[in-house]
Order: sequence, then C-alpha cells, then structure tokens
Amino acid sequence: MPEESFFSRYLAGDHQNVWEELQALGEIVEQPLRTDALNVARETMRRVKINLEMIVHRLKKLGFQFSLSDQVFVPVQSHTLQFLNDFEQRWGTLPFSVRAWYEYVHSVNLFASKPISKDLIKSLDPTLIALGFYSGSPLFDYLSNNDELLWYMQGITFLSLSESLTEALESKKKFQQDWAEGKVDDWTRNYCLKNKIDPMILTVDFLPVGMAMSTCEPMGFEVGTAKADCVISHDDDEIRFVDFLRDRLLLGGLLHGHCARNQQYDYLYIGKMPNHPVVISEILEGLLLF
Repeated sequence: MPEESFFSRYLAGDHQNVWEELQALGEIVEQPLRTDALNVARETMRRVKINLEMIVHRLKKLGFQFSLSDQVFVPVQSHTLQFLNDFEQRWGTLPFSVRAWYEYVHSVNLFASKPISKDLIKSLDPTLIALGFYSGSPLFDYLSNNDELLWYMQGITFLSLSESLTEALESKKKFQQDWAEGKVDDWTRNYCLKNKIDPMILTVDFLPVGMAMSTCEPMGFEVGTAKADCVISHDDDEIRFVDFLRDRLLLGGLLHGHCARNQQYDYLYIGKMPNHPVVISEILEGLLLF
C-alpha cells in the first residue's frame, strides 16, 4: 500500500503535523515530494486568503475603521505569477509557504481602529492588560468626560513582492556604498572577509515584509532555500511564517493592541480589547483551519 501523501493528510485535517514534518525535511528538491509540499503550501494559502477576506468583512461590520481602506487586502494580480517566476530565477528560490502566499495575496495592510466606550474600560478585566501606563487606581479614574477612547489593533502588514524587493535592493545598495566609503563597523567587515562574502555583488537573501519585531529589527522572508517554510520573526522564540499566520488569524492575535486616549500614541494600556472574548468569537467563527 503506497504511503499517504502530505497533501492527502493535510486535506484530512492533519495540518500541524504535516507542516512540522515538511519543515523537518529541510531542502525539498526531489519529485514527487516537491510537488506534494507545494500543494500543501498552496492549499494553506488558499485558506488564508479566504480567511483574510472574511476577517476584513467582519471587522467592518463591527465598526472597525481602516487607516488605508484601499490597501487592506489586495488579491493577487494578473502579472504576479510571471513576476514571481522571474524573481526566483534572478534572486533565488522562495520557501514554499512564501511562494504560495504570493500566488494568492498581493499585499495586506490589516490595521484598524475602533471607538470604545468608557463603560468598557470601567468593566475591564485586569488580566487583559499586558502593560499598564497608570498604577494604583483603576484605569477609569484617569479618564475625563472629554476623552475619546480608541482601540488600535496589532493587525498584520505584508508588502507586495515588488515592494519588498525594492526595499531589499535599496538596503543592499546602501550597504555597498557604506562598504566602499569605509563606514562599515569592524565586526561586520571582518565577518564578510572571514566568510568570503563580497558586498559588491548584489544579492537578495531577505525580503522585509513591512512589520518589525520588538527589537525594531524588520520581519521578513528568507530567500534562496527550497524549504517548506521559513522563520519570519525572532522575538523571544523563532516563529515560522505559517505559525505566525495561525496566531494572528486563527487565534485572534491580530486583535491584540492598545487603547489610546484622543490620539494613537496616547497610551492607556496595551493588551486585549475590554470585550475581547465577544469580538474574538464574532471574528473567528467559521474560519478555515490551516
């Protein structure tokens, strides 16, 4: 009896194990395994695309306001596949999850805000606060009648492939200029010399996606490996791309954020929305598992 394919197992619901096992294989270059892994990645991102569309629709119904309404979710465009093929031929192979993402999604800027009432702050469960900016009295005591409260969600942002490539090339060219002018620090210069890295050869090994880690270092995709998935963030622990999407979309991580008074960065607290369980249940109901 032939061994069941990863794709068949994925369709049967074994999502987590399939991705873990594919990632453990390292580089996947031989057929039919390569096609099998790509099928898993494409089905995953097909579901992610549907989930994103549902989430955007539900956020709008719940009164969330998007900062860039025409860029919230941009589906794949007609020229994308050719651009994607040209990219891989010129700059290197993308991890399968990343290639599949670009086959279904052009770009995402899922960042929104929503007015919230002072009564919700009054009834806030303290366990929802990750970081408070006031201590002693309840948060409600620090509010005046004139304060307007807004909830800013953490959201997700992913540049288009062309935008990410432009940023990567600009960063590389800036480094080349600094190298030529002797402005590179000794550690970096010695590292390049020791590992026989020629900075004057233009390469792309990292694509910034438009988000940053808590260290302010950019989050992004690695380039040049035929792996199933890749690490997108090093905050605390390494987080792979598919796991990151699961956390933000299926577990409601995108709705974490901060409450502000009157303007975006006048922080009241960071954590979860005061009515987090209610909003989460409405947003997540019926999303496709991946």
